[in-house]
Amino acid sequence: RAPQWLSALERLETRLARAHVEARKVQQRESSDEVLQRARAVGTSFGRALEKVIDGTPGCTAGALTLEEELTEFATAAAKGLCGSGTVLPAQDATSAAADLFALFGSVEGYARYLKDEVHVPCADMKLNGGAAWQRLLAEVEVAMRLAHPPAEELSALMLNAIRVGGTGVHGHVRWEDVASKLMLGIAFEPLRRRISYVA
Repeated sequence: RAPQWLSALERLETRLARAHVEARKVQQRESSDEVLQRARAVGTSFGRALEKVIDGTPGCTAGALTLEEELTEFATAAAKGLCGSGTVLPAQDATSAAADLFALFGSVEGYARYLKDEVHVPCADMKLNGGAAWQRLLAEVEVAMRLAHPPAEELSALMLNAIRVGGTGVHGHVRWEDVASKLMLGIAFEPLRRRISYVA
């Protein structure tokens, strides 16, 4: 009976020795330096992959859209209420802002035509993805922001309001530059806020 016991203890000792070696290897692999090194390698790999996504890969047509297709897809998503971002940008604000911009041109197709024919946004009728599509989007957003303006009725009342608030105030003489900036801030804030909702 004792020899069986001894052989069982020897087998147990061998297993424990192997488990100890395995635990040492795991400890070395999980040391803070090793984990940091692996995290850096993963970050570098992700950065290289992201660069290909942002820049676009030559010959890759996955997700490539023309400007009109891109705007139409966005208008459809906005109309369905899919373009919000929680409480920061409620979906109905994004929907309303997109509809306001497209209404200036009759439709999203009219806006796309304006961007292509009048503004000459680069590559408007080319199917783009990646970085090229991003650059085109930035050009479109710049045009959208420049198109923000106060309503015509507020602009027509601007001269009358300027005369009303001009002259001497409680704190002394008020300069016309101060009057104009206050009036413009008062009437331009809402159109700019709505256009920022479109951009966001």
